[in-house]
Amino acid sequence: MKKRILIPIAILIMVYFIAIVEQNNIVGDLLSPILTFLAFAPVFYAFFWKEQNKLLKISGLFYALAIFAWFLCDFSWGFSTLILNLNPENNLLITYGYSLTIFFLLLSLILSGYFQVRNWNKMQVFLDTAMVAVSIMVIVWVFVFEQNTAKAEVLLSDPVSMSSLIMDFMIYAWTNIWFFSTRKQKEPLFIKFSAAGGVAFVVIDIIYYYEYFYRSYEPNSLLDGGYIAAFVLMGISGLMKLKSINQEEKNQTGAQIDKVQISFKRIKKELLFLIVPILLFVFRGIEAPSLLFLITAIMLYFIFTNFTQNSIFRDKILEREKEYISELENRVEERTQQLVKY
Repeated sequence: MKKRILIPIAILIMVYFIAIVEQNNIVGDLLSPILTFLAFAPVFYAFFWKEQNKLLKISGLFYALAIFAWFLCDFSWGFSTLILNLNPENNLLITYGYSLTIFFLLLSLILSGYFQVRNWNKMQVFLDTAMVAVSIMVIVWVFVFEQNTAKAEVLLSDPVSMSSLIMDFMIYAWTNIWFFSTRKQKEPLFIKFSAAGGVAFVVIDIIYYYEYFYRSYEPNSLLDGGYIAAFVLMGISGLMKLKSINQEEKNQTGAQIDKVQISFKRIKKELLFLIVPILLFVFRGIEAPSLLFLITAIMLYFIFTNFTQNSIFRDKILEREKEYISELENRVEERTQQLVKY
């Protein structure tokens, strides 16, 4: 995209964040839907309009609809405050309409996930899913609910918010599963930005619900800026995909196997799971049941993952040897036929 377009957009983003820091609700309500729509446009064009694969095209449509739903709610919010002088928080159509974003994001991930998971090792996906689920359950129980069932019961009073939170955690969990299950695959940069935008959105959304139910939420706060930042990342992913749309994408699944470094790289991502018990120890002290349970789960995960990855590595080596042998046999047969002719 040309600089004459990018520079004004960058200026709008800067003005918006200055406005929310200064608590200027008028500028915030005005620029928020504009920036959201600017993020929607490249996502719609790249992930839906230009996509050739039918399944990914539908996934891209839901991805774009997620941002567009937020734009409609933000536009309605600004129209209510700036034009009608009404409190949009009293309009359930607007407040609950924001939940459509997380719903469409989840649908998009389900479709794109089905497209990706077919090439993954099922045992490794199961191990990653189990470990991610355990980590999220511990984080939610200790840091969100603070090991208090009463706080969990508060969410049950609002089924829509509860459903949105469940979808938030599902998206967060799936993104983590994707991150660990891709292992040594080199994903395109636009996918990484798209995943970063999705994770940023659900993290901000979880913080929002925590503030809304257990503290006090203020419109046009830094939380709202976090949502816009997430959409900006999604918009950038659309621009990146547009830039590479004419380049042939190569599937690098298992294309490169480094015999010397594979053991180190294989365990590199898994070490990130240790962040959870470290956070638990730093912020909550020695919580014996939760900490012991989590460390035990991580150790079992490391053991079974190492076994599974060694098995995958052996299978790839065996497959490559079979290809070499088959190629050698073909060459021998061709050479034999040439000798027979002479």
